[in-house]
Amino acid sequence: MPSYDTPEPIAVIAELFVGNLTVHASDRHTTVVEVVPTDPDDDSNVRAAEQARVEFADGELHIRSTRLRNWISWSNKTWSVDVTIELPTGSAVRSSASMGDVVTTGTLGDCQVKSGTGRLRLEHTGALRARTVGDIGIGRIDGTAEVSTGSGAIRIGTLGGNATVKNSNGTTEVDSVTGDVQVRSSNGDVSVGDAGGDVQARTSAGSVRVARAIRGRIDAETGFGNVRVGLADGTAAKLDLETKFGRIDNTLDSTAGPAPSDEVVTVRCRTSYGDITLRRA
Repeated sequence: MPSYDTPEPIAVIAELFVGNLTVHASDRHTTVVEVVPTDPDDDSNVRAAEQARVEFADGELHIRSTRLRNWISWSNKTWSVDVTIELPTGSAVRSSASMGDVVTTGTLGDCQVKSGTGRLRLEHTGALRARTVGDIGIGRIDGTAEVSTGSGAIRIGTLGGNATVKNSNGTTEVDSVTGDVQVRSSNGDVSVGDAGGDVQARTSAGSVRVARAIRGRIDAETGFGNVRVGLADGTAAKLDLETKFGRIDNTLDSTAGPAPSDEVVTVRCRTSYGDITLRRA
């Protein structure tokens, strides 16, 4: 199990043919790497782990596993490895795999995570680009973000910067965002909790919900589904609401204009088949 002295955060570049990556970040001064076969009873997994390359130089850790070209393989050979890395807090990670899960714990720096198919579970990152076909769960992102899945559920706790979130098929939830966020879904419900900036949330089929808008512009649109927007106390709203087949339920008090101290939210809601509801949050 290779170990390196790393008194400062490092950069990880992991290129896996098929495999699962686990990264544990903590206040430590060494980096430890373990590469093992995903299935120790599968010869292709064993050979892939044995031939995996691990190199460290100039603050960069490179890990590479591939399918061996000179090894006759049938379709049941997966060449899959499990990689575990323990490294200093604030380290950056760039990983790619044709198939495999990625799990991180602790606080990382900027990250790029890509998997052809697999689940992503990231606790805390800096700026992030994440793409897969599978479920995505992220605790906190400090910085800009691009997150997308071809199919699966997306759940993000806190977005600390501007973000784009795309989901072709599945539910999408963001608990809170301080910057501007665009959420696009082809099929699935979209939910945003506390919105401290502009929100553009669109889905072709599914409900759209913004629990608590504080400031900025809310643009919520769906082809088939309900739209629900909550406004924080002390927030005035300019409304543009339209449903073709449904009803509009607006419980906000009408006023001539916002008070000088009020935050102002511009709300645009559209649905072809569904109801629109506005409430105080």
